[in-house]
Amino acid sequence: MHIRHYKTEDAEAIAQLFLGTVRTINARDYTAEQLAAWTAGNTEPSVWHAKLTSAKIALVAEMDGSIVGFADLTHEGVLDHLFVHKDFQRRGVGRALCQAIKEAFDGEMLQTFASITAKPFFESMGFVVLKEQTVKRNSEELINYLMVKMAKK
Repeated sequence: MHIRHYKTEDAEAIAQLFLGTVRTINARDYTAEQLAAWTAGNTEPSVWHAKLTSAKIALVAEMDGSIVGFADLTHEGVLDHLFVHKDFQRRGVGRALCQAIKEAFDGEMLQTFASITAKPFFESMGFVVLKEQTVKRNSEELINYLMVKMAKK
């Protein structure tokens, strides 16, 4: 696996990875209506390009030339997105991306907003839940968790 910085030409693969992962992996914890609300407005490569180029750091994980995951860190110290391709779950991709983001982070406390599905992963990475919250997307309510991890340098 190779971790590198995001490039413009990655946007199409990232849009497809996001959509495929949310629709399959997150389907065990969210309804079809919630998944549709979650993905609405997030299917176009241009949307992902705008998100990732505005991040403090945006990373991509590749295996055999294919993008298998991505993550980004905001300027405020929020691990905003961390998604692993639906066919590459539990192979260390998320862990490698999370570690690379942590190493690039220069603040004291890293934050993320974890889905129900991702919460156990982030707990395994040393994040703790500050609070459960409900986020409204279109007319749907989705549960997620504000989680934090103290940065150790």
